[in-house]
Amino acid sequence: MTAESYRKGRDMSEMIGPRIRTIDWVPASGVLGHEAYGFTPWLADNLDLIADALGLSALRLVATEQGLPPFRIDILAVTEDDTDDGIPVVIENQYGRTDHDHLGKVITYLAGQQRGLGIWVAESFADPHMAAVEFLNRTSDGSVGYALILIRLAPAPDGEFYVDLDVVARPNQWLKSLPEAAGSAGSRTPAPARVAFLEAVHERIQGPLVASGWAQVLAHTARSARIQLHLSQDHPLQRVSYHTLRADPTGFRFRHVLRNFGPLEQSREAVRALRDRYADRLAPLLPDGTTVVWDVEVRDNQVNGQWQAEHPGGGYNDLDVDTAAEWAVAVAGAWVKLMREDPPVDIVDRYT
Repeated sequence: MTAESYRKGRDMSEMIGPRIRTIDWVPASGVLGHEAYGFTPWLADNLDLIADALGLSALRLVATEQGLPPFRIDILAVTEDDTDDGIPVVIENQYGRTDHDHLGKVITYLAGQQRGLGIWVAESFADPHMAAVEFLNRTSDGSVGYALILIRLAPAPDGEFYVDLDVVARPNQWLKSLPEAAGSAGSRTPAPARVAFLEAVHERIQGPLVASGWAQVLAHTARSARIQLHLSQDHPLQRVSYHTLRADPTGFRFRHVLRNFGPLEQSREAVRALRDRYADRLAPLLPDGTTVVWDVEVRDNQVNGQWQAEHPGGGYNDLDVDTAAEWAVAVAGAWVKLMREDPPVDIVDRYT
């Protein structure tokens, strides 16, 4: 090989290098189909992708196409904190370029909640909407935040598609408040006496309550110690509420909380409607001395309507486990009996 041919060969090898080409993005509508019947359900099934993009520990689906008169919200979810409530998350998705309608829904929902995260997923963001969200994040406190996520899809070699979720605006103050809140609450590890009490109660009540009609009775004692009770997935209350047994040194309570999907007053009205229908039938089924408080207000920033029944003998400092378990089976069993005999379908439809 001559020096000239060697030099040409070397130059050619340096020019070849890795094979690189641009990505051919395709319209999301061509992959996912109808916006409401394809795009929204796909996002709801893949909330982990949104959580990963934003750096959240998890997002849990609550509902899709949730009515919030006079409009509907695409996706409602919660990101977990150290309370039963979690932090409300609203997600609006749309094809093409963003419009005022979707931004208005996000803002209106969070205004009703007075806290939470609004996420807008779209293929293209208009400059005024980018500026509006940046302004909202800059001027809001740490209880409310807004995120814009650009979605893009590209064909994969195997006939499937790649997806890219690019966060183009994020609520830095809101996201920073999460670890602080989790740290302050999570650092308060539940007292060993509380954990031991609830775990022993759970062991005694799980079988009887599942037999009485509860779908699941689960103990959560690692952080915010509680026993959580789940109705069957097809029960109207399961979608919009949760039930817990909570204990502190001086109280042991069965609590039913209705998640707030609209103005707070709406969920409180739902609790009052439950009271009007069931209170007189529930009372004779409860152990003597049980106190029932409907429409509980437990803190200034309450965002859910709730009612509770309380044991007359105090909390884990005063009750023996067998007495507490017997009471829990009676109270939770009475409530699930009423819910099975007369499900509040009309109340759920009217107020949530």
